[in-house]
Amino acid sequence: MKTFKALILFITAIHFCYAQEKSEGLPKLSTVEKVYGLSKIWSEVRYNFVGIEDLPFDLDSLYSKTIEDVINAEDVFQYYNVLSRFCAQMNDGHTYITYPSHIRKTKLTYPPLRTDFVEEKVVITKVYNDSLRKIGITEGLEVLEINGIDVMMYGKKKIEPYASASTKQGLIERIYHFNLLKGDIDEVIELTFRDIKGNTFRHKISRRLPEKKPQKKAVEFHLINDDIGLLTVNKFSSDDFWHKFDSIYSDILETDALIIDVRSNLGGNSQQGYYILRHLTTSSIQTTKWITRESTSIYNVYGLNSFWQMKSPDIIPPIDNKQLYDKPIAVLINANTLSAAEDFCAVFDYMDRGILIGSKTGGTTGQPMFIELPGGGKAKICIRKDMYPDGTEYVGKGVIPDIEIQKTIESVLNKEDLVLKKAASILVSETIE
Repeated sequence: MKTFKALILFITAIHFCYAQEKSEGLPKLSTVEKVYGLSKIWSEVRYNFVGIEDLPFDLDSLYSKTIEDVINAEDVFQYYNVLSRFCAQMNDGHTYITYPSHIRKTKLTYPPLRTDFVEEKVVITKVYNDSLRKIGITEGLEVLEINGIDVMMYGKKKIEPYASASTKQGLIERIYHFNLLKGDIDEVIELTFRDIKGNTFRHKISRRLPEKKPQKKAVEFHLINDDIGLLTVNKFSSDDFWHKFDSIYSDILETDALIIDVRSNLGGNSQQGYYILRHLTTSSIQTTKWITRESTSIYNVYGLNSFWQMKSPDIIPPIDNKQLYDKPIAVLINANTLSAAEDFCAVFDYMDRGILIGSKTGGTTGQPMFIELPGGGKAKICIRKDMYPDGTEYVGKGVIPDIEIQKTIESVLNKEDLVLKKAASILVSETIE
């Protein structure tokens, strides 16, 4: 009955007048378009979302309530905010909205700063403009207020309702690292800071300030001492990933121990991570196992909305015709380790090939379904849930490190990487033994 009422609202909505106007530089969508976009998302969530049974609310009721909100959205930006809030309530980091590109470039821009949640405080961790340094804005400053609002309240009220995450640690990253300072490119944002001595001060910062952010390669390698190599994998989504890894593999073989850093790896193609693992063992590797929903008309009639299909792990062999790397390994992880990078960590952990050091991963992986939306954006709906080869779950939990280490305000001030330092000390002791 709830679904029927929602559809009646939809049918009523399509009789509203169609208008494609512009206001203050932002296009408006017709009522038909707005309800149609929401309905596409609702329908795919209802029949294909892998987390449907964990929702603590009635999906059709949420859809019905959200119809009025999308109808009342004045422009594309407000419309996509409503859709983001709808998806965020699925509590899944792979179910979210991608805003149209023109919105991202004008309404969701950063000042040349980044923040993190460190020791229960919001702290500046990166400064990408020298003019800010000249006025005393540096790494390690605590952020107390944004535009006169307490920073924790600001994050709770203005960011969290639109943040899609599967875990507490993932949500914290979405709020206080990825999205906290985003906003209108023409808005001057006022930040209140406190330094290590307890002094407070304010500065107004333009989001139009140029950002000198170093470009990261998909795969980087260098020695951190004469014996230990550091392989930093920033993403598993590079078209020439295999070639890049092959080009540095001979250097990796020269080391006595290896650190693999995936702390900023948001994922991509799991096969790229498995390609690395195939160089690290003489045994066959079991990849993740996963489940997805099957929906058929007869099951829906019987009220069986979730008939599950499980896929067993693939078995992949060690790499052929190459020397294999059989020395000590540590993998560095944190809440920014997501998706295919988490698959990499779960399989590495199951292989018992080395140690995981850092903090819990974001706990979100799987295969999203891509949905084109009115206005040029997209929705992504997660349709697959991955697990360890033995069925141990890490979606909604995160891959757990063997040794947990968190950054501190002091380490940010001193630009000291405590996780990397700990990994190096452990591997040095192992190579000596």
